[in-house]
Amino acid sequence: MDGQRFDALAKYFASARSRRGLLKTVLATTVGLLGGAGAEVTEAAPRCAANGTCDGVLDGGVCLRNRCVCPKGERDCNGACVNTRGSNRFNCGSCGRKCGDEAVCREGRCTCDGPGLTLCSGECVDTRQSGSHCGGCGRDCPICMSDGSQFGALCVAGQCEPVAFEGHSFQICNGKCVDTRNDSQSCGSCTNRCQKGKVCDGGVCNGCPTGKFACKGISGCHDFSTDPEHCNGCFKKCPFGANCTSGECRCPEGQVVCKDPSGTKICVDKRVDQYHCGRCNRICNTESGETCSAGKCDCENAALTHCDDECVDTQQNNRNCGGCGQKCPLCISQSNDSSYGVRCVGGQCAPPEDTGINFAICGDACLDLDYDRRNCGTCGNKCATGVECIQGSCGCPNDQSKCGDGCCAANRICCDHNCCDAGVTSCSNGQCACPAGKVRCQNGGCAVCCSDSDCGENQVCVNQVCQDEGEGPCTGVRGTPTQDLPCCRGLGASISACDSGGNYCLVPQTGISDGGVCQPPEGSPLCRDACDCAAGPFACVDCVNGLCIYEGGRCNGHRNCT
Repeated sequence: MDGQRFDALAKYFASARSRRGLLKTVLATTVGLLGGAGAEVTEAAPRCAANGTCDGVLDGGVCLRNRCVCPKGERDCNGACVNTRGSNRFNCGSCGRKCGDEAVCREGRCTCDGPGLTLCSGECVDTRQSGSHCGGCGRDCPICMSDGSQFGALCVAGQCEPVAFEGHSFQICNGKCVDTRNDSQSCGSCTNRCQKGKVCDGGVCNGCPTGKFACKGISGCHDFSTDPEHCNGCFKKCPFGANCTSGECRCPEGQVVCKDPSGTKICVDKRVDQYHCGRCNRICNTESGETCSAGKCDCENAALTHCDDECVDTQQNNRNCGGCGQKCPLCISQSNDSSYGVRCVGGQCAPPEDTGINFAICGDACLDLDYDRRNCGTCGNKCATGVECIQGSCGCPNDQSKCGDGCCAANRICCDHNCCDAGVTSCSNGQCACPAGKVRCQNGGCAVCCSDSDCGENQVCVNQVCQDEGEGPCTGVRGTPTQDLPCCRGLGASISACDSGGNYCLVPQTGISDGGVCQPPEGSPLCRDACDCAAGPFACVDCVNGLCIYEGGRCNGHRNCT
């Protein structure tokens, strides 16, 4: 025992929690020391479990040098140690080699246990009577042939023997079973071969009369001009139903040659043949009542209609209701989002019954009249825009009110069949009206003012509220035009911008406004002409009535300044 193995066992013994676990380890160790003698340890072998055994790793294995190996004489077969040279019929001689159901494994070889049985292709058979292994493995008894017919041969005492049939004399010749009464290669006996031009008839080689010929392997003489089995030559068979006339195969009048599903040529009348109606291999659907008439598949029952290669009753067929291709639609319920089948009754599509839903057929569709906006209550009754279909009547949603043909939102009133804009609270003479103290703006809403004209004298409209001209504070910055600053609007042309603090309206070149009155700097005139204004902080100004004014970025001076 190596040191590593000893240390692992000592550690496990010290920590063992049960006598059963301790005993199991001791037993595995003993087996490993005794049974593992001579076992080959390779790197490919699986590693031992943590407890120093092969539990869950290799069934029946022992742990040597931290590797799970099988005892000498056994092999690892899919995780289990097996003696493949013993009697394991699922691993006989090698892993995975299974013996047949009736075979057993002896010393690593599959064999048969019963008397007189031989192992052939993994199966135990009696070669004395097996037709596939007669007298030895793989020796099949041949099939006996005579005039195109087949007869069986039996295995008797390990020898193939033909079965006796009246009118035949079968023998096994060169491994083949032949009828020596008509076989020209073995006529009367296996060694008697008829000369060319002669046939074997009753076990005797005879010549054929003029106009008739012998064919190899069959009895009798054949007239190639009239024999449908040998028309114009041996084994040149005419199609089924055809006659051989002057050495030529001909179908009866009105019939042509077609092939059946097996490939056999046959004569058919395409005018009435159910399987070749109008053309070869066109099959009429007899299960649905079709029959072949005048080369067309039609309905045998006059009450049925021929639709898509089947006969249907258009009075009750859902796919052909009232006529071919007229398919009844599905009914879709908008209340529970479910679908229901439509019935064909008397050639008309009818909605399903006992559904509790108000279905109706409208055109080509089956609709729920309780919820369909285009067919509300009845087919064709269309609800107006914004109106819903509720229980078969056009109505408004819970938070809306009826107005003419439409609905008004909760914050809008109805006036003369029209919904007023939000904020309108009354209707006067068919016109939407605003409450007292408010006017109607172009956007349809109501406000204290919509423009300066809605305010009093010396007032301006700022954010739909009237306020006195010149009221501050401003919200602009130095250089911002006054037309965009409501607080400066109305102070006159002398006001052009706000000061840098945004608190007052600035009068260019002269000073600031004070309560709406322009105040020039002390001891300085306002201006004499445009040149005085141009010298100020604004590039484009003019002098009008002694005041410098701003003109939207354009210098309107009357002369060039020098």
